[in-house]
Amino acid sequence: MRFRPLAVKAMLLAIVLSATLVPEPARASEPGLRGVFFFTPGCRMCKETKAAVRAAEAKYGERIAVEWVDLSDREEGTASARRLFDMLNEHGVKETPPLSFFMSGRCLAGGEVIMGKLDATIEAELKGAAHEGGPTPLNVNRLGLWAISGAALADGVNPCAFATIVLLVSMMATARRSRREMLVIGGAFTVSVYATYFLIGLAFYGLLQRLTGFHLVSDLVFYAAFGACVVFGLLSLWDSTLAWRGREPKDMLLKVPERLRARMARSMSAGVRSRSLVIGALGAGVVVSLLESACTGQVYVPVIAGLVRAPGTQAEGLALLAWYNLLFVLPLVGILGLAVAGVGSSALASWGRRHWGLTKLTMALVFAAMAIWMAPGLVWPPGAR
Repeated sequence: MRFRPLAVKAMLLAIVLSATLVPEPARASEPGLRGVFFFTPGCRMCKETKAAVRAAEAKYGERIAVEWVDLSDREEGTASARRLFDMLNEHGVKETPPLSFFMSGRCLAGGEVIMGKLDATIEAELKGAAHEGGPTPLNVNRLGLWAISGAALADGVNPCAFATIVLLVSMMATARRSRREMLVIGGAFTVSVYATYFLIGLAFYGLLQRLTGFHLVSDLVFYAAFGACVVFGLLSLWDSTLAWRGREPKDMLLKVPERLRARMARSMSAGVRSRSLVIGALGAGVVVSLLESACTGQVYVPVIAGLVRAPGTQAEGLALLAWYNLLFVLPLVGILGLAVAGVGSSALASWGRRHWGLTKLTMALVFAAMAIWMAPGLVWPPGAR
């Protein structure tokens, strides 16, 4: 059989095309994500956290590669510890947890955080969006600590809280309470305010933590808290301008409604005049704290929302919550101390009226600092890194 030149050319072309179209042997694919898991054998929650990391490795297969670093290794221990410290510093984490997981630009510090957010973190990185599949961890860095501390102190002397303290001092003076009785009433009232606010924060903190599994709801709450910082910051700034224009505190936009103020006054009056000073002051502190939270919650709620997104264990979050409330009642302790020392309520009230504009300006700056601290937890536009 003889082949014509055209047929030969066609056969050669087919051979060449078939050679180029045959796929090359499959190569071992490179893992899409690389993570580093630092652990200390025998630590609390070590077994459960290791199991969670192994489960993630099995679930995502070749799409991730996790480097396990044993911090107790004698030969590599020093170098591993130095490496861990450097990575923690990069993410603004000041504590040194026994369990840490790093992937791309994320840090999960502590066993509880790793177990709770590991899958969400991997899913988010695989999708290429920092906010899909779970909330973005928010570092409690130096700015965050200063913002939280400043918010607590400023909230303790904001006009609505300051007016309440002065009213308490005035009622104790009207009831002709001695200095010793003022110490008892003021001390019990302060303890009650601290405990009530801490329990309110604890309940809200626990609720938001449970919502972290519902990513859309959790994100909406965080966005709302961030938005509240912006809005309340602008309103506080507006209130401060009213003071410079010679307006009275009653003209403020952010204040306790008169109906709630009247109920707080009745509660404090009953507590101050109670036969049992301690029980009366404790009860008044609970009622006043619940009613006044309509004003102080403007700061408190965004702080808690930010703490829920911060890396670290639940114990660390609760410690920061306790720190916030300690600073919140510090101005109360100071003003009560001045009252016991003989400073009258009229002098305190006069000081508050003269400086309420400065207080409002301070609140505006605090809201701005909190918004800057919370901003990394947002994604603009949605889906962008």
